[in-house]
Formats: sequence, structure tokens, C-alpha cells
Amino acid sequence: IKEGSVLRASAGRGQRTANVIAENISLLATSRAWEIDGDPSIPGFGLRQEIAWNFGLNFVQNLRIDYRPATLSIDFYHTEFENQTVVDMEDPRKVRIYDLVGRSYSTSAQAQFDYELVRNLDVRVAYRWYDVMTDYSGTLLSKPYISRHRAFVNLSYETKNDWKFDYTVQWQGPKRIPNTEGNPVEYQLDKQSPDLILMNAQVSKSWKDRFAVYAGMENITNV
Repeated sequence: IKEGSVLRASAGRGQRTANVIAENISLLATSRAWEIDGDPSIPGFGLRQEIAWNFGLNFVQNLRIDYRPATLSIDFYHTEFENQTVVDMEDPRKVRIYDLVGRSYSTSAQAQFDYELVRNLDVRVAYRWYDVMTDYSGTLLSKPYISRHRAFVNLSYETKNDWKFDYTVQWQGPKRIPNTEGNPVEYQLDKQSPDLILMNAQVSKSWKDRFAVYAGMENITNV
């Protein structure tokens, strides 16, 4: 647009064949019965290919704050499905897999700010909003286990003798839990999970780009 300002736009169409077993293998470890509602005339599991249209915008603004470079990036993406392989867990005793009937879409927006706070100390702050909706047997619901709101802070510091320190904090907002009203009361869950904070840290040391060693910890607070 002008010096230091960039706007990108993208659009496309994609299609794929879902491998319903490999992509949902964790569900095999549950007590749910599997039902795949496919068309016998279609090879494999009888499910049509997934087809989606994708649209996106990305804006990047380069800045200078207190004589140091900074970058602001804003993203917006939307995916609209013509067909999708739906994994329906709204019955607590079953996992039903079928072709989409109705609407399914995903919209996301993200803002990210990068800045060298002091010499050799970089900070990255980001926020992402998700709106992911799918028709489950005629009812439009948010996709389970996806946080609508997420935030992220990363601090990275590097010394002159090649020590690197990295610390990351992620916040994930509540996530919808599939319907459990068909269970006895003592086995029913809340409609949403609590929000959570994850923290990771890492320290590394390198010698002339030939040898490196690092130590780190994920999920420090054991969430």
C-alpha cells in the first residue's frame, strides 16, 4: 500500500478425501459405538470428498517505537464448506460420521505484535478469535474442543555468547463439550470446559553453529 505497509489477499478451492479412522483414532479408545453413514456406491467408507472455498486477508505494518523496529500483523480467514465429513459426538454413546447436510464454516481473525523490548529481548503478543460452526443432524453448533478465544505471549532473549532463553504463555478460553445429557446424572459434564493457561520454557546453548544443547519444560503448571 505504501512504504512499510503490505496487504495480501488470497482465495482458493480445495478438496480432499477424509481418512476417518486415522484422523479420529483417539475415538477408538472410547466406549462409543461407531456408525458411518455412507453411500455404498462410493468406494471406501461411502463418503463424498470434502470441498471447501477459502478466502483470506493479511495486513502487515512495519513500525518504529523508541528507535526499535516493530511489526503489527492482522489476519482474517474464512472457509466455507460445500461438503465436509462430519464427526458427530452429540450422542454420548456413539460417534456418527456422515456427509454434511446443511452448513459448515470456519472464520478466524488474529492480531500479532512483535517488538524488541530491550536489546536482544524480543516479545511477541498475539490474540486469535475462532468461529467454527457445523450442522450436526440439522442443528448448527460450534465445533467441540475448539476455544473461541486464544492469547499468546512469547519472550525470547539471546546473549552475545549464544545462550538463548525462551518463555511462552498461552491462554485458551472455554471449549464446548459434546452433549452428555443422555448419561446418568453423575456422568454428565458441563456444557463448556474451563479456560486454561499453558506455559513452556527452554534454554539452549550453541557453539559456532556446530553443536547445540538445550533443556526445556512443557506445560510447566501441569494443566
